[in-house]
Amino acid sequence: MNKKGFLLGEETLKIVLAVISIGFLIYFLGALYYNSVKGEKLELAKESVEYLVEQINVGATEIEIYNPEEWVIVNLPQDEEWICICELPNKCDPDENCAKPNNQIEVSGIGDYIPILNPPITVELKERVLSLK
Repeated sequence: MNKKGFLLGEETLKIVLAVISIGFLIYFLGALYYNSVKGEKLELAKESVEYLVEQINVGATEIEIYNPEEWVIVNLPQDEEWICICELPNKCDPDENCAKPNNQIEVSGIGDYIPILNPPITVELKERVLSLK
């Protein structure tokens, strides 16, 4: 019998398993990378909101915010007294990236949030309203 160019069932099975294994490894590495980047941005958001509230409490009128890019500054929908930096304006977790200033501050911007685009951005506090400068 001539077996040239004929893949046996065992060889085909090995190739399929190898392709599935490589696909799984690529997925796993992608998931690790995504979680790492998201965790880093969440940590930057925590630090930025703490800095923002600290500056509001000491009476600063202009505050520069550097991170995280493409996130938003917003009042917490459930409690307007809290200021948050969130990935999406309607999905904020108050336990992770929100802080409460001494006085209630209203965030005013595009749709009641301030996007952090092309950092640093400068926000301005006038008469208890925080807006993009």
